[in-house]
Amino acid sequence: MRNKCGKVAMKEIKFSIIVPCYNVEQYIEECVESVLAQTYPVWELILVDDASADHTYDKILQLSGRDERIRAYTKKHGGLPHTRNYGMRYAEGDYLALLDGDDFWDKDHLRKVKNIIDGSPADMIIHNQHTYFTKGEKTPMIFFPETAEALTEADMLETIFSLDNGLPGSAVVTVYKMEFCRRNDLYYGEDYKCSEDLDFFLAAISKGPKIAFAYHEFYFYRQDNSNAMTKNITPEMLIDRLSIYDKWFQYFNGKRLGEFDCSGIQSKLSEDACVQLVLYYDMKKEERKKVRSFLREHKNLFYYHRGRLVFLKGRLWYALYSLKKKTI
Repeated sequence: MRNKCGKVAMKEIKFSIIVPCYNVEQYIEECVESVLAQTYPVWELILVDDASADHTYDKILQLSGRDERIRAYTKKHGGLPHTRNYGMRYAEGDYLALLDGDDFWDKDHLRKVKNIIDGSPADMIIHNQHTYFTKGEKTPMIFFPETAEALTEADMLETIFSLDNGLPGSAVVTVYKMEFCRRNDLYYGEDYKCSEDLDFFLAAISKGPKIAFAYHEFYFYRQDNSNAMTKNITPEMLIDRLSIYDKWFQYFNGKRLGEFDCSGIQSKLSEDACVQLVLYYDMKKEERKKVRSFLREHKNLFYYHRGRLVFLKGRLWYALYSLKKKTI
């Protein structure tokens, strides 16, 4: 289709932005303001309160009155994955973008993603970074380096699962095409207490999606919220996280995605599972007992990567982690 000037008119893309809200009364306005400030205007913002103990729902109800594109919901407490799924049920847009209630975006984020989609209508737009934000200080976390080269799907998978790079499994760093999610019945696992976004990400990868990369700074991930889930990892949460690594480690065994050998995914999952042992060694003795049986039953996950021993590698990571803690 061409406009009156004879130029090709790009399809209008609508983003569905889902924000799970739980006890984020003091942060949610900054989060919503960052969406209202977007230089690309075609979006809907779905705010879902998960039975907060503070005044979060009152706050999002008030914020929803500021713009007709904002909708506020509240529901019985069900946890983060249930809250995201709840929001997805009401999503009417073309692409799904996740934002947590205590974080915020750069104002040009959606416009830049829209430009990528115009050039490559991908099922997943994976960002190579997010930015840690603490009391005004910003620290970029780069998952993989930027490249100017045209990459094949196999090249992209090689980049995502390279042992030299970070795994971009967080929900907030990938924008998903809604039709792709619905066609493949992709939802967040509500039985998980932790890392359900990694499970969702790997499930999406398993479907052989068309992928595009984004390299712009966009997501400011707050580190000074003491109530954030990632600051309070329990043995049950660690077992959930390791279970997800093992589940997909087993799934990708002997498989290929087009030209890509999925043994590369297995190596990355094994490597990252070993890194997670920092959390195990940081637990009290009684807490470790709850995790130890899982480690024994799933030792192949930890031994896979280059034959490294799980506990030796885990202790090394923990030693480095302990030294870092002492310098903070």
